[in-house]
Amino acid sequence: MKRILIALVLLLALTICGHAEDAARLENKPYRFAFTFQPGTELAYEEDGVGFKGSHMPEGSQTPDYGILVYGSPAMQLSAGEAKAAKLGKAALMLQAKDVADDKKWTAIFSAIMTARGDKHAGDAQVKSGKTSVSVPYYTWEQTLGGHTHHALMYVVKHGDAFIYVQVESNNGLSKAQEAWMASKLELLAN
Repeated sequence: MKRILIALVLLLALTICGHAEDAARLENKPYRFAFTFQPGTELAYEEDGVGFKGSHMPEGSQTPDYGILVYGSPAMQLSAGEAKAAKLGKAALMLQAKDVADDKKWTAIFSAIMTARGDKHAGDAQVKSGKTSVSVPYYTWEQTLGGHTHHALMYVVKHGDAFIYVQVESNNGLSKAQEAWMASKLELLAN
């Protein structure tokens, strides 16, 4: 519930900086990543900020069908249950990206965290990294609050000394085409 509330507060605080009629590719310099947003996404970001937030507006609609956050962070807060599931101890902790040895280790940790949360492994995102792609698991979940069901999709990749998050939330769920888009548009940039 906490993660949905945080994302909703961020989306409600959205300052619209532009509406992309075509797909918009934005680069984040501090965390060295890029993401290509679907056409019709209203975007907000700070030039040297941690990432981007957006609301996708279907053609002809005045109401967004989903919100998206793509951002970097040097750490991830874990509850005691998540830390225990990931075999990182029994107490809540702040997991530092620099302390995770490699992609294989990160995938095992992230999968354990998401399974402990009760989220469903829905597929694998293809993240571009130079001339290759890295496959990372993505998870989905639903939560009903106040009679409304919220649907979410999330994946996190380790890049250098940071985690790069992609989180999408919708009141109506994502179409298979939207889910495929979200799972294929993150790029990790070289130093």
